[in-house]
Amino acid sequence: MTKQQKKNNVFQPQSKNRYRIRKFSVGLASVLFGTFLIYANPANHAEAAETEAASSPQIEKVNQPSTATPENIDQASKNNQPETSENSQLQNQQPKANATDQPLIQNEIQTTPENNVVTREAQPEAPTSETTNTPNQNEIQQPNYHAPSPEAKAKPIESIQGIKEQVYSKSVTVYPASTVAKTAGEKRGINQSRESLGLIVPQNKKLYIRQAKGSNEADLRLDLMTDDSKQIKNATVSKNGAWNSISTGIDSAAFLRIPVGLNHNPIVEYYVEDDAGITLPTFRKEGDQQAFLDDWKKRDTPYGYVDGDKIAFLIPKIDLPRVEQFGVNPTNLSYKNIDDMINYYEDIIKHYDEWVGLNDDINSVHYNVPQKYFTIADKNGLGLAYYSSNLMGSNNPSMYGYLVKGWLALHEVGHGYDGIMVNDEDMNLMEVENNILANQYQTTVMGIDNGWLYEGHQESTQRDIHNRIINANGTFKFGNIGYRERLDFMTKMVRLTGIDGFTEMWKGIREEEAAADKLHNPFIQDVPKWINTYWLADQGVNGTAYFDLYNIDLSQVLKDKLASYNNSFAYPLAMLIQDKAELERIKQKLNLATEYELVKSSDLADISIFSNAEITLNLNGQTLPENVKVSLLENGKEVAQATVKDGKAVFPHIRAGVYQIAAPLSLENALPRSQYLIVKEAGNNTATLDYPTYEGTQSNVTQQLSLRGLSNREFAFVDYDPDKKTIKFVENPGQPHFYFNDEYVHVKIEKADGTVVLDESLVGSKNLPYKVQEFNLDYGDKIIVRHREPAARRKVVRKETNQDLVFPYASNETVTYTLTDKGFIINDETEADANRRYSTAITSDVDKIADEIKANPNRNYRTQLFHVLQGTKFVNGAIKAELEGILQPLVEKYYVIEPIVNHIERGATTITGEGQLESTIIVTFPNQISSMVEVDTEKNGKLMFLKG
Repeated sequence: MTKQQKKNNVFQPQSKNRYRIRKFSVGLASVLFGTFLIYANPANHAEAAETEAASSPQIEKVNQPSTATPENIDQASKNNQPETSENSQLQNQQPKANATDQPLIQNEIQTTPENNVVTREAQPEAPTSETTNTPNQNEIQQPNYHAPSPEAKAKPIESIQGIKEQVYSKSVTVYPASTVAKTAGEKRGINQSRESLGLIVPQNKKLYIRQAKGSNEADLRLDLMTDDSKQIKNATVSKNGAWNSISTGIDSAAFLRIPVGLNHNPIVEYYVEDDAGITLPTFRKEGDQQAFLDDWKKRDTPYGYVDGDKIAFLIPKIDLPRVEQFGVNPTNLSYKNIDDMINYYEDIIKHYDEWVGLNDDINSVHYNVPQKYFTIADKNGLGLAYYSSNLMGSNNPSMYGYLVKGWLALHEVGHGYDGIMVNDEDMNLMEVENNILANQYQTTVMGIDNGWLYEGHQESTQRDIHNRIINANGTFKFGNIGYRERLDFMTKMVRLTGIDGFTEMWKGIREEEAAADKLHNPFIQDVPKWINTYWLADQGVNGTAYFDLYNIDLSQVLKDKLASYNNSFAYPLAMLIQDKAELERIKQKLNLATEYELVKSSDLADISIFSNAEITLNLNGQTLPENVKVSLLENGKEVAQATVKDGKAVFPHIRAGVYQIAAPLSLENALPRSQYLIVKEAGNNTATLDYPTYEGTQSNVTQQLSLRGLSNREFAFVDYDPDKKTIKFVENPGQPHFYFNDEYVHVKIEKADGTVVLDESLVGSKNLPYKVQEFNLDYGDKIIVRHREPAARRKVVRKETNQDLVFPYASNETVTYTLTDKGFIINDETEADANRRYSTAITSDVDKIADEIKANPNRNYRTQLFHVLQGTKFVNGAIKAELEGILQPLVEKYYVIEPIVNHIERGATTITGEGQLESTIIVTFPNQISSMVEVDTEKNGKLMFLKG
């Protein structure tokens, strides 16, 4: 499995898991100290009954600390934890076992903090059957002290035999369901959507509820919400019509989760023990604010409820005076009234939805799945505030932070849009992805130019990052910097492409998820790929050099693909130019806030800053034709060339920028992988091209032995590079599988002479530290692996494609992998089996690139084509000739024949001549300015160059 796949098999289709929910404590906490934000993840305690299958379980899995179930708990790699430059840290805890079984709830994978699912308890006096009279839902019912609030639209019904209390009936809202929409893990308050029953349930009093006969399509979910997460309780309202009861230790407000996709609106009947229920003061959007406040004060209840279309607040009594002050001595960050608060949050959600590319077409992959954030105060939380899949919380008896306009609201709402973009081991955007949206809203909608990211000091902040990168001398790493620095990295790209690039990225991710689901393939997380393709490449930008500057790992396969787009490279302006006058001119021309912003190299076409550069060619036994040249390309067009002499190509006068290198083809049809050259005004402008080793080992296929545990989370893997004969054994932090208290996996690496270089036993319930071990081995050395769940969770993957490979002995707990030049063989397999798998892989590569060239004829596939062609050299038998026959017409266009120019005449201002038809002639003048002419039939081969 590749590093992309090792991170997450995020969504595998056809999820039909059942969980035994017990006890949860979840949430993503955001803690403010001065201007710094600290984020901590409260203890995640969860358990789920897991059904093993012969193949990988098909489950929905979201890498987000705020999700509750162990199926969703993943730990970031040690080297991806930010430094404490902002006093920032992430804390993820593994789930603990709990022996108490609770009622079975289907597909319930997210709950509120410390949710206790209450065991169904039958009302002793309730009869086994009775007639239900459902009132007209449109009748107007005047509330009393114990009746549900009018906004709940609940009606009293006739007495039921055996129940002395007043029973109320209510129709439950149903959200529409889409069969094609994809979320890419963005929860956006989807699982927070609740509908009020209009009642406060006093402490230790029981609320009884059931579904009325005739509307029972599915179980419903009931929540008792409080200002203390430890007291929040929930229960199932069974579709079988049985009475359920629920209570908690403090006064609580009763809510039903809004169901999705039902054909009819369920009808529920409910009452409170001893008629002790208290009307919940409720303000509905565009309602009468003064009447709401007067009612709340008169009733003196512990909560008031504010209900919008996309946001809801269960406001504690302590905040009533703050709400009353809305509109008094207003500022630009205060609310005029309650509707102003609702509209502010719903405008945030509206913009965020647009910026991630959602729409209202229920038949679209990008359908805006209905949602509604639910916000509480939590006197037993952490820090200032948190977001979980189940609610937004203010970690305080008050929710004052949510009652003003500002970063807290923007930040926490944004967590609902994290989705699959967080917890990637190669590029962790936890606490960054949400802030991209928050920063965009704060700066462009609210018009605040001194917001959280730069606090009015953008230039000095970016200058500090610039200097740290230079001083690090190539070792500056995205994974080791703080959240603000990461957000600066991301928002530079937003400002370069506009928010549209970010939007197109999210649309591309959802389309990729849909394609994977259609083929019943796992949806593999790969944040660097998504940003570089759907965001940057599709907007005409090559992000390779920028990502390399921050040492964000991009595979060579991805770099080759990005090079095929012929896009201009993005790079920080101040990294290329030092001349102050020229910097200022470019800033004005491109409307840049600072000289440290990103520019495209093609934007610098008119600058007067030149430098020299040198490219070294490591031939590794390959032979070049005589007088070959290395070219530098901008947007796929040649801007300079230099003849190779003594293994070097020297460019004495080249404009500052970043260029794609076009290397000469060797006599053996070999090319180096894609590479670029950075030309700075001052600096060591060099690059090295490494050709594949002549008559060496194949380098087209590398493999990974992926060791997976609970929820198919990869807790360890073995990377094998046959060309270099290297093995890398990596253990990811966290528990492999907490159901196993003894050995879950055993890995031993043994050389052919019997020397053991690694021998490790991994216990399922024991937390692993992040650890990397590397070994230089040889063909014939062995890796012996024992896995307690081998069929579903021991996989060999081709790294270049993320594809699981088919190996025999899938059900054997213990197997032996032997190293060959074509990859692993298992147990008693021979090298013929490795050759067969290799031939299959190369055949797939040939078919794939042929299809890509047909689909994108304007892209430059030169590097990829010749790399695949090199791979065919190691295929045996008739298949080799067949594959080479497919590739030959595709590579012919890249064989360059030097054209002949006749009758050259030099004039005072021109050079003329006659060239071969369908050729391109470039003349480079002594001042290094080049002029290019394409020879076509309309000009009868005549050429004319203007002198530079």
